[in-house]
Amino acid sequence: MQMVRPYAERFSGVLAEFGYPPCLGKIMVNNPSWCQSVSEFKQTVGSWYKNPTPDHMMNLAIFMDAKSVSGDEALLKEVRTHLSGYLDSDVGMLMSFARAVNQFDEDGHGFFAQILGHKSTKWILKNGNIPCGAWHLCIGTQGKN
Repeated sequence: MQMVRPYAERFSGVLAEFGYPPCLGKIMVNNPSWCQSVSEFKQTVGSWYKNPTPDHMMNLAIFMDAKSVSGDEALLKEVRTHLSGYLDSDVGMLMSFARAVNQFDEDGHGFFAQILGHKSTKWILKNGNIPCGAWHLCIGTQGKN
């Protein structure tokens, strides 16, 4: 993955030049945690699943909402299928996602507001992507937009 790093850095730089600021949560292609081989990423999502801390739950929701914008889409699908193998029979984990989404409120008192810190500016992921990804997990509609 070291060969990809310069391209990932450049891609992130170009996004910034176009006016897209870096993600404060560092969920970006130039973050080595989000740019791994398939086998490494399978281990990573497995670890998130097996150790459901608030950060890991957030990462799972972000991952489930990921879209392939370039390259081999089958790589993302392979890791997503690996994660689905864990989730398909774990109603408790799906309930945890549903509970987290319901606590993801607007007034700054919910679960995600507490772990992320409430901001006065709109946060796109808070209002759309994270709840959608988590609900997809809960109702089993991954990839069916």
